[in-house]
Amino acid sequence: MSPDPQTARAVRPARWFHLPFRLLSSLVAVLYALQAVFAGQIMAGTFGSLLVHQNTAAFTDMVLVVTILAAVLQRWPGRGPLWPVAAVPALLGLSALQNYLGFSRLMTFHVPLGVLIIVLSFLLARRAWLLPGAGQATPSAEREVSGVA
Repeated sequence: MSPDPQTARAVRPARWFHLPFRLLSSLVAVLYALQAVFAGQIMAGTFGSLLVHQNTAAFTDMVLVVTILAAVLQRWPGRGPLWPVAAVPALLGLSALQNYLGFSRLMTFHVPLGVLIIVLSFLLARRAWLLPGAGQATPSAEREVSGVA
């Protein structure tokens, strides 16, 4: 027995709830990639890039805070998955550790953690764009429609 179209439409995720999360996740990935460029400039002797590197880190953290809000919106009421609500604060925590290591001049840990953060931010952005959009029901939404718990 197939569900009526009205019920099926009610449990589909709304596409627009995912768009801010997708865009902000992509912005975070681009900002972290720029951080590597600025770090390279510092290592090449352009020490004026240190301030740019520091300010970009602060701006990226602010964008991550807004991305947490977007992750919550894509989950409730957007009916998206729960993983972004945990993943974005985890990335912000790694960024805070990264900031501490940078200010402490612990480059032995700062540089590899920076590489990890860049990789994780690109994985986050990629997964954000793979979230179900309008017209695609999530597996949990499909179970709700079919009556299976």
